[in-house]
Amino acid sequence: MTFATVAKAVASLIDARLLEEYDEPTVGRGRPAKRIRLAVDQSQVVGVAIEIDEVLVAAAGLDGKRRGATSTFKTPSSYQQLVRSISEALSDLIKSERLNVLGVGVSVAAQVDEKAGRVAVAANLPYLSDKPLERDLREAIGITCSIVRDTHAMCVSERLHGSAKNLDNFLLLHLGVGIGMGVMIDGRLFFGQYGYSGELGHMTVVPGGQLCHCGRKGCLETVASEWGLSDHLSEQLGRQVTVEDVARLYASGDPVAKKEVRRTCKHLALGVSHAVHLFNPGKVVVYSRLFSACPELLELLVHNVERIALPLNFRGCEFVNAATTPLDGSIAHIIGHLADALAPRLSHTTIVN
Repeated sequence: MTFATVAKAVASLIDARLLEEYDEPTVGRGRPAKRIRLAVDQSQVVGVAIEIDEVLVAAAGLDGKRRGATSTFKTPSSYQQLVRSISEALSDLIKSERLNVLGVGVSVAAQVDEKAGRVAVAANLPYLSDKPLERDLREAIGITCSIVRDTHAMCVSERLHGSAKNLDNFLLLHLGVGIGMGVMIDGRLFFGQYGYSGELGHMTVVPGGQLCHCGRKGCLETVASEWGLSDHLSEQLGRQVTVEDVARLYASGDPVAKKEVRRTCKHLALGVSHAVHLFNPGKVVVYSRLFSACPELLELLVHNVERIALPLNFRGCEFVNAATTPLDGSIAHIIGHLADALAPRLSHTTIVN
């Protein structure tokens, strides 16, 4: 590329506020040259993570690093209240930090039609199903928005900043109220024909079993998710327990909790082994509040997968805890979305030899 071509490309990126100039301290003589970096002072993005029980909001520079505090509020019980609460949180953040926000990324635990900006099906937040969330948020706040499935978003953040950095083939498991999976193949996120790939939690493992939130019976989520584990343990103890209670009871050596957690890991290993057989990943990245609170559970999961997986598929596959969150994923997603949106404009000014 010629100097003129590079200069035009850089100028276009600066005009789009994706890059910024900055001064770097120097000990040499003469006037130092201007340095170029991803915008972190002049422009920001905002990430929003819609989870089953809470919504998280945070700003970040275009380097993906969060800045300032993360605001959190309980997930509202209606769609209208959700849109209103998110727009109010964004407005408060922008005003208080005086941010120049280029875009807002929104991750959600649901099947998402990313091309249409619509939540297709949200089994655990049914009021979101078939809602044009991207459009409604954009109209409410007047800023570019892009929605994404949480596991797809986390695949990007894990590959950029996390436990799968620069890895081309890996799986991302999100073990929460539901069970989701993101798939990276040859350095590309795998969406499937319509963008609904990764529904590991709704594979049938107990035919005719417990009713799942999706309306079918015997899904993996009913026996291996947070809510499945909490429900089973609550029934055993005769009182309602949360996933935090489960972690505390397990860590204290409670025999009933240990039995239920081990049973859960066995069921989970069945689903994970199928995924390992199908995709032969180099790494399985696990995001789970329970696994974070009880680190030894990852080793237990690996042991159970090894017992039932084909040796050739299992061999060389590393299991690790995630280093990022759905909020980090939403930030990584909107940065990528903004760069992709700019690409057609750059194609008119750059020539790659």
